[in-house]
Amino acid sequence: MAAVPRVAAVLEPEALAIAQQVRQGGVVGADETGARVDGTQPWEWVLQTDDAAYHTIQRRRNTDVVLTFLAGVRPGVWVSALWKPQLAAPALRYQIGLAHQLRDLPYAVDGQRGYAQAWARVLRALLRAVIPLRHQQAAGRVPVGGAAVAELEATLDIMLATVLPPGWRADRQRRFCQHWTALLRLLHDPTVPPTNNASERSLRPSVLHRKVTGGVRSDAGAAAYAILRTVADTAHKRGQAVFATILAALTRPAEVSLQPA
Repeated sequence: MAAVPRVAAVLEPEALAIAQQVRQGGVVGADETGARVDGTQPWEWVLQTDDAAYHTIQRRRNTDVVLTFLAGVRPGVWVSALWKPQLAAPALRYQIGLAHQLRDLPYAVDGQRGYAQAWARVLRALLRAVIPLRHQQAAGRVPVGGAAVAELEATLDIMLATVLPPGWRADRQRRFCQHWTALLRLLHDPTVPPTNNASERSLRPSVLHRKVTGGVRSDAGAAAYAILRTVADTAHKRGQAVFATILAALTRPAEVSLQPA
Protein backbone atom coordinates (compact mmCIF):
# COMPACT_ATOMS: atom_id res chain seq x y z
CA MET A 1 0.00 0.00 0.00
CA ALA A 2 2.90 2.34 0.70
CA ALA A 3 4.14 1.73 -2.84
CA VAL A 4 0.86 2.84 -4.44
CA PRO A 5 1.30 6.63 -3.89
CA ARG A 6 4.97 6.44 -4.96
CA VAL A 7 4.03 4.61 -8.17
CA ALA A 8 1.15 7.01 -8.80
CA ALA A 9 3.45 10.03 -8.42
CA VAL A 10 5.62 8.69 -11.24
CA LEU A 11 2.62 7.82 -13.42
CA GLU A 12 0.72 11.09 -12.89
CA PRO A 13 2.18 12.90 -15.95
CA GLU A 14 1.19 9.93 -18.11
CA ALA A 15 -2.33 9.95 -16.64
CA LEU A 16 -2.66 13.67 -17.42
CA ALA A 17 -1.52 13.03 -20.99
CA ILE A 18 -4.15 10.29 -21.28
CA ALA A 19 -6.80 12.73 -20.04
CA GLN A 20 -5.87 15.13 -22.83
CA GLN A 21 -6.04 12.33 -25.39
CA VAL A 22 -9.57 11.49 -24.22
CA ARG A 23 -10.64 15.15 -24.45
CA GLN A 24 -9.46 15.27 -28.05
CA GLY A 25 -11.19 12.00 -28.96
CA GLY A 26 -13.88 12.17 -31.60
CA VAL A 27 -16.20 9.77 -29.72
CA VAL A 28 -16.08 9.94 -25.90
CA GLY A 29 -17.98 7.59 -23.59
CA ALA A 30 -18.59 8.27 -19.91
CA ASP A 31 -20.03 6.51 -16.89
CA GLU A 32 -19.75 6.59 -13.11
CA THR A 33 -20.04 4.21 -10.17
CA GLY A 34 -19.94 4.47 -6.41
CA ALA A 35 -16.54 4.50 -4.72
CA ARG A 36 -15.53 4.17 -1.06
CA VAL A 37 -13.13 6.64 0.55
CA ASP A 38 -12.61 6.68 4.33
CA GLY A 39 -16.16 5.52 5.01
CA THR A 40 -17.76 8.00 2.60
CA GLN A 41 -19.21 7.34 -0.85
CA PRO A 42 -17.90 9.58 -3.61
CA TRP A 43 -18.07 8.61 -7.30
CA GLU A 44 -15.54 7.13 -9.65
CA TRP A 45 -15.93 8.50 -13.17
CA VAL A 46 -14.46 7.10 -16.33
CA LEU A 47 -14.19 9.06 -19.56
CA GLN A 48 -12.90 6.94 -22.39
CA THR A 49 -12.33 6.48 -26.11
CA ASP A 50 -11.39 3.43 -28.17
CA ASP A 51 -7.76 3.57 -27.02
CA ALA A 52 -7.65 5.65 -23.83
CA ALA A 53 -9.49 5.82 -20.50
CA TYR A 54 -9.21 8.45 -17.79
CA HIS A 55 -10.42 7.68 -14.25
CA THR A 56 -11.11 10.23 -11.55
CA ILE A 57 -12.76 9.96 -8.12
CA GLN A 58 -14.93 12.95 -7.22
CA ARG A 59 -17.25 13.86 -4.36
CA ARG A 60 -20.03 14.83 -6.73
CA ARG A 61 -22.04 13.14 -9.45
CA ASN A 62 -23.09 16.31 -11.22
CA THR A 63 -22.45 18.24 -14.41
CA ASP A 64 -19.53 20.17 -12.89
CA VAL A 65 -17.41 17.00 -12.99
CA VAL A 66 -17.97 16.65 -16.75
CA LEU A 67 -17.39 20.35 -17.48
CA THR A 68 -14.23 20.46 -15.36
CA PHE A 69 -12.79 17.48 -17.15
CA LEU A 70 -13.60 18.75 -20.66
CA ALA A 71 -12.13 22.19 -19.85
CA GLY A 72 -13.91 23.85 -22.76
CA VAL A 73 -13.27 21.07 -25.29
CA ARG A 74 -16.32 19.87 -27.26
CA PRO A 75 -16.15 16.18 -28.23
CA GLY A 76 -17.62 15.18 -31.55
CA VAL A 77 -19.97 12.59 -30.01
CA TRP A 78 -20.74 11.97 -26.32
CA VAL A 79 -21.89 8.42 -25.46
CA SER A 80 -23.62 7.93 -22.11
CA ALA A 81 -26.74 6.80 -20.32
CA LEU A 82 -29.85 8.97 -20.21
CA TRP A 83 -28.55 10.72 -17.08
CA LYS A 84 -29.00 14.50 -16.90
CA PRO A 85 -25.44 15.47 -15.85
CA GLN A 86 -24.08 13.34 -18.71
CA LEU A 87 -26.41 14.90 -21.25
CA ALA A 88 -25.18 18.36 -20.21
CA ALA A 89 -21.76 17.64 -21.70
CA PRO A 90 -21.07 20.30 -24.37
CA ALA A 91 -20.65 17.81 -27.22
CA LEU A 92 -21.55 18.40 -30.84
CA ARG A 93 -23.74 15.27 -30.93
CA TYR A 94 -24.92 12.57 -28.51
CA GLN A 95 -25.58 8.85 -28.48
CA ILE A 96 -27.64 7.33 -25.69
CA GLY A 97 -26.52 3.83 -24.75
CA LEU A 98 -29.31 1.58 -25.99
CA ALA A 99 -28.50 -1.20 -23.53
CA HIS A 100 -29.55 1.06 -20.64
CA GLN A 101 -32.90 1.73 -22.28
CA LEU A 102 -33.47 -1.94 -23.08
CA ARG A 103 -32.85 -2.77 -19.43
CA ASP A 104 -35.50 -0.25 -18.36
CA LEU A 105 -38.22 -1.12 -20.84
CA PRO A 106 -39.06 -4.60 -19.41
CA TYR A 107 -40.16 -2.84 -16.21
CA ALA A 108 -42.57 -0.80 -18.31
CA VAL A 109 -43.89 -3.90 -20.07
CA ASP A 110 -44.43 -5.68 -16.76
CA GLY A 111 -45.72 -2.68 -14.84
CA GLN A 112 -48.12 -1.16 -17.37
CA ARG A 113 -51.42 -2.30 -18.80
CA GLY A 114 -53.31 -1.76 -22.01
CA TYR A 115 -52.10 0.90 -24.42
CA ALA A 116 -49.07 1.96 -22.36
CA GLN A 117 -47.88 -1.65 -22.18
CA ALA A 118 -48.23 -2.09 -25.95
CA TRP A 119 -46.27 1.13 -26.49
CA ALA A 120 -43.42 -0.13 -24.32
CA ARG A 121 -43.36 -3.45 -26.18
CA VAL A 122 -43.15 -1.79 -29.59
CA LEU A 123 -40.43 0.60 -28.46
CA ARG A 124 -38.45 -2.29 -27.01
CA ALA A 125 -38.73 -4.18 -30.32
CA LEU A 126 -37.64 -1.09 -32.23
CA LEU A 127 -34.52 -0.54 -30.12
CA ARG A 128 -33.70 -4.25 -30.31
CA ALA A 129 -33.68 -3.94 -34.11
CA VAL A 130 -31.14 -1.11 -34.07
CA ILE A 131 -28.07 -3.07 -32.95
CA PRO A 132 -28.44 -5.91 -35.54
CA LEU A 133 -28.91 -3.24 -38.20
CA ARG A 134 -25.69 -1.61 -37.06
CA HIS A 135 -23.89 -4.96 -37.37
CA GLN A 136 -25.24 -5.32 -40.91
CA GLN A 137 -23.90 -1.86 -41.72
CA ALA A 138 -20.48 -2.85 -40.39
CA ALA A 139 -20.54 -5.98 -42.57
CA GLY A 140 -21.42 -3.89 -45.64
CA ARG A 141 -24.81 -5.57 -46.14
CA VAL A 142 -26.79 -2.40 -45.37
CA PRO A 143 -25.70 1.14 -46.35
CA VAL A 144 -25.15 3.72 -43.63
CA GLY A 145 -28.20 5.99 -43.52
CA GLY A 146 -30.11 3.90 -46.10
CA ALA A 147 -33.79 2.99 -46.47
CA ALA A 148 -33.76 0.64 -43.47
CA VAL A 149 -32.54 3.48 -41.27
CA ALA A 150 -35.21 5.82 -42.62
CA GLU A 151 -37.88 3.24 -41.84
CA LEU A 152 -36.67 2.87 -38.25
CA GLU A 153 -36.60 6.62 -37.79
CA ALA A 154 -40.14 6.97 -39.18
CA THR A 155 -41.39 4.32 -36.74
CA LEU A 156 -39.64 6.05 -33.86
CA ASP A 157 -41.26 9.36 -34.84
CA ILE A 158 -44.70 7.73 -34.64
CA MET A 159 -43.90 6.18 -31.26
CA LEU A 160 -42.73 9.44 -29.77
CA ALA A 161 -45.75 11.34 -31.13
CA THR A 162 -48.22 8.89 -29.57
CA VAL A 163 -50.20 10.32 -26.65
CA LEU A 164 -49.77 8.19 -23.52
CA PRO A 165 -51.64 8.29 -20.21
CA PRO A 166 -49.84 10.06 -17.34
CA GLY A 167 -47.24 8.07 -15.46
CA TRP A 168 -43.71 6.74 -15.72
CA ARG A 169 -44.08 5.83 -19.39
CA ALA A 170 -45.18 9.33 -20.33
CA ASP A 171 -42.19 10.77 -18.46
CA ARG A 172 -39.85 8.42 -20.28
CA GLN A 173 -41.49 9.30 -23.58
CA ARG A 174 -40.88 13.01 -22.94
CA ARG A 175 -37.19 12.32 -22.31
CA PHE A 176 -36.97 10.30 -25.52
CA CYS A 177 -38.67 13.12 -27.42
CA GLN A 178 -36.18 15.60 -26.02
CA HIS A 179 -33.18 13.48 -27.02
CA TRP A 180 -34.58 11.47 -29.94
CA THR A 181 -31.65 12.31 -32.26
CA ALA A 182 -29.33 10.66 -29.72
CA LEU A 183 -31.12 7.31 -29.98
CA LEU A 184 -30.14 6.51 -33.57
CA ARG A 185 -26.97 8.56 -34.08
CA LEU A 186 -24.99 5.32 -34.47
CA LEU A 187 -26.86 4.46 -37.68
CA HIS A 188 -25.44 7.56 -39.35
CA ASP A 189 -21.88 7.37 -38.00
CA PRO A 190 -19.99 4.04 -38.03
CA THR A 191 -17.56 5.28 -35.36
CA VAL A 192 -20.34 5.61 -32.74
CA PRO A 193 -21.01 2.51 -30.60
CA PRO A 194 -24.61 1.37 -29.95
CA THR A 195 -24.06 0.99 -26.20
CA ASN A 196 -22.02 2.47 -23.39
CA ASN A 197 -20.68 -0.96 -22.44
CA ALA A 198 -17.05 0.10 -22.94
CA SER A 199 -17.40 2.59 -20.08
CA GLU A 200 -19.10 -0.01 -17.89
CA ARG A 201 -16.30 -2.51 -18.58
CA SER A 202 -13.73 0.12 -17.60
CA LEU A 203 -15.41 0.53 -14.20
CA ARG A 204 -15.88 -3.17 -13.45
CA PRO A 205 -12.38 -3.71 -11.93
CA SER A 206 -12.98 -0.75 -9.61
CA VAL A 207 -16.27 -2.24 -8.42
CA LEU A 208 -14.51 -5.52 -7.65
CA HIS A 209 -11.69 -3.66 -5.90
CA ARG A 210 -14.19 -1.78 -3.71
CA LYS A 211 -16.07 -4.95 -2.77
CA VAL A 212 -12.91 -6.90 -1.93
CA THR A 213 -10.90 -4.18 -0.13
CA GLY A 214 -13.61 -1.86 1.15
CA GLY A 215 -12.09 1.06 -0.75
CA VAL A 216 -9.30 3.45 0.24
CA ARG A 217 -8.71 5.48 3.39
CA SER A 218 -7.94 8.98 2.11
CA ASP A 219 -8.47 11.37 -0.76
CA ALA A 220 -4.78 11.03 -1.59
CA GLY A 221 -5.21 7.27 -1.82
CA ALA A 222 -8.24 7.72 -4.06
CA ALA A 223 -6.28 10.01 -6.38
CA ALA A 224 -3.41 7.51 -6.53
CA TYR A 225 -5.80 4.66 -7.29
CA ALA A 226 -7.43 6.67 -10.09
CA ILE A 227 -4.02 7.32 -11.66
CA LEU A 228 -3.16 3.62 -11.59
CA ARG A 229 -6.54 2.72 -13.10
CA THR A 230 -6.05 5.32 -15.83
CA VAL A 231 -2.70 3.91 -16.91
CA ALA A 232 -3.73 0.26 -16.52
CA ASP A 233 -7.06 0.64 -18.32
CA THR A 234 -5.45 2.54 -21.20
CA ALA A 235 -2.74 -0.10 -21.55
CA HIS A 236 -5.41 -2.79 -21.67
CA LYS A 237 -7.30 -0.93 -24.40
CA ARG A 238 -4.11 -0.69 -26.44
CA GLY A 239 -3.31 -4.38 -26.14
CA GLN A 240 -0.31 -3.75 -23.89
CA ALA A 241 0.68 -5.74 -20.83
CA VAL A 242 -0.38 -3.69 -17.82
CA PHE A 243 2.46 -4.69 -15.51
CA ALA A 244 5.06 -4.17 -18.21
CA THR A 245 3.64 -0.72 -18.99
CA ILE A 246 3.81 0.36 -15.34
CA LEU A 247 7.27 -1.14 -14.90
CA ALA A 248 8.56 0.65 -17.99
CA ALA A 249 7.36 3.97 -16.60
CA LEU A 250 8.97 3.31 -13.21
CA THR A 251 12.33 2.30 -14.70
CA ARG A 252 12.48 4.99 -17.38
CA PRO A 253 15.76 6.95 -17.00
CA ALA A 254 15.33 10.39 -15.56
CA GLU A 255 15.98 13.30 -17.89
CA VAL A 256 19.48 14.70 -17.45
CA SER A 257 19.93 18.45 -17.67
CA LEU A 258 22.51 19.55 -20.26
CA GLN A 259 22.78 23.05 -18.81
CA PRO A 260 26.24 23.92 -17.52
CA ALA A 261 26.66 23.94 -13.77
